[in-house]
Amino acid sequence: MATDFRGFVTRVEPEALEQYVRSVDGGQASQIAWDGDADQRFDGIGKHFPRHPKIWPVFEQAEAFKQTAARSALRSVLQGKAELLGAFDAMAASNLACALWLAQIDHERFENAVSTLNLSRGIGKRSWDAFYLKCDNKPGFSANLGEQSHFLRLAKEAIHLAKQAIPDGRLKARVFERLGETVGSHSQRPWVQASIYAEGPYEARESISDDDEIVSQIDRRLDPGAVLYDPGAATIEVVVLGGEKVRRALAEAFCKAFLSVPVELTRIVRRDIDFTSFKSPFRPPIEASDPIEDVFVDELRLTPPDGEGGLITLELRGKRGQPVAIFDTSQAWFDGRSRSVWKAGLLCPFDCDLFSGELKKTPGAECVR
Repeated sequence: MATDFRGFVTRVEPEALEQYVRSVDGGQASQIAWDGDADQRFDGIGKHFPRHPKIWPVFEQAEAFKQTAARSALRSVLQGKAELLGAFDAMAASNLACALWLAQIDHERFENAVSTLNLSRGIGKRSWDAFYLKCDNKPGFSANLGEQSHFLRLAKEAIHLAKQAIPDGRLKARVFERLGETVGSHSQRPWVQASIYAEGPYEARESISDDDEIVSQIDRRLDPGAVLYDPGAATIEVVVLGGEKVRRALAEAFCKAFLSVPVELTRIVRRDIDFTSFKSPFRPPIEASDPIEDVFVDELRLTPPDGEGGLITLELRGKRGQPVAIFDTSQAWFDGRSRSVWKAGLLCPFDCDLFSGELKKTPGAECVR
């Protein structure tokens, strides 16, 4: 995929950019005009670090965290590190700066955050399945190297069920604990995520963009799948292409390799969704420096999580020329409906350019679940 590195350097705070590059090579970094404009910083990094494996790949990965909702993926991998969690929560910097900070102080946790973000984007989509775990005794969890090797062998078999090619047969696994937030409360408990991917070397090369500009293009690792285990709820969620048969095989591989007792998997056809947050106004925080006055929700769209037919849209309607808050309508609707049939999202049709202050209509804007 093509990454606009010049745009990344423009968007991230100069202090965060300088701090990360200096952590890689302080000597070369001292020759860059950090006090100059974004173009000077980009040109300086390109001149002194033309193909550096710890700079351009990290920039490409950090760019994925630019969306507001992606911040939780960065926070979730700080499980067991109270001092880092406290420092992260106290940061007022952008997601891009936070991502570079994490890559600097703990690159492995940064890689875990990338895997977490990749999984979260597939939750509830067509490539997702979930299962309840049924067993006589509460299973223990262990993930030493021998068990990870066992999981890897079983995962290869599962992926072959989907007839997906693994480059040169290479398949790696990343197993880690992460924070899991309980819906409707501030309590947290650890989850376990196992991400599997076929990994090749990062390859950077220059190409011409649609705007006739020279941009660096990079080949990133392929994340073919991930398994998320919630021991508190005794559930396993799997995100991978290839159909329910493959996702069940991956869930079974996880259980056989890491859990201490045999379990029986029961597929969850519908996710239980708590609509509490959609019954009261949602107002995202607006900083004084943001070039907008207000943000409001004028539409709620609900679709079945399994991708089958069906769509319900709740729109903002006026009454005698006065707008009616969408939450007045949604509260009455949700109070009388089942909470186990639908997934819900906020449709944000406008994208704000923080540099020009221009609000632009975004065709086909994504719903944030």
